[in-house]
Amino acid sequence: MRRILAAVVVLSLLPASAAPAVASEALVGAPAWQVPDVRPFRSAHFGLAGTAKYDGITVDVLGEGDLALPDRQRSAFKFGPFTVELVQVGDAVYTRTRFEQTWSRQLVPEPISIGPISSSELTSIERNVRLIGRESVGEVATDHYTAALDLRSTPQARLAQAEPTVRRALESLQASVDVWIGAADRMVRQERIVLSLMLPSIEPGGEDVPATLDLTIAYSRLNEAVSIEQPMRTDPSPIQNPRPAITPVSGPPGSPTAGAAPARAPVQIPAR
Repeated sequence: MRRILAAVVVLSLLPASAAPAVASEALVGAPAWQVPDVRPFRSAHFGLAGTAKYDGITVDVLGEGDLALPDRQRSAFKFGPFTVELVQVGDAVYTRTRFEQTWSRQLVPEPISIGPISSSELTSIERNVRLIGRESVGEVATDHYTAALDLRSTPQARLAQAEPTVRRALESLQASVDVWIGAADRMVRQERIVLSLMLPSIEPGGEDVPATLDLTIAYSRLNEAVSIEQPMRTDPSPIQNPRPAITPVSGPPGSPTAGAAPARAPVQIPAR
């Protein structure tokens, strides 16, 4: 159980700690006519919901918070029964839980920028970016794209491969991202990240077992004013419970969202 909780904590924070990049840089290898035009936002509210599954155990994952790009966030995450609150201000990251309600502070060795994972240098999107069609996210008309993710070639993954157990898990890793981009403003409104891999069994000497992480992240209140300051160590306020007002996307990755309007374009955008 400790392994899956650790994995969920790390992977769930990816959308909130990924370095933003221009879409043409992030969609490495995709033909120019397939690369969706994306405009970055300066601030946003996000809601996150999904599940992590490991060897028959399912853990619900929830998250909610505010982002002020490039390096400020205030958020809360819930992994099953465990809740953690997080504040990031530049190179300082503050966390607290119900087990330790006093804020702890850590300095990160390198700057951590925030933003959607689909437009991040953290990932390398493979050569199969395709348009699913026009769909609505809330009241916003969006263009839904899908692509495979290559997380194994990231610097973090390459460093982790020195550990045989991690290397074996990364060799089995498969990942995909679906992203919904505002049709009018070209800003990311929603993402769905699906990861699957084999992890060591909890039982000593047991065979590797399948694990999956399926997260939907929705962005709202784009470019509204957000004030995020470092918390006081003696802050008496209660820890916030995330209550994201979103419905996780279901079904196979890359499939049209249930109830969405018919696609206005073929699966692949014709070359200009």
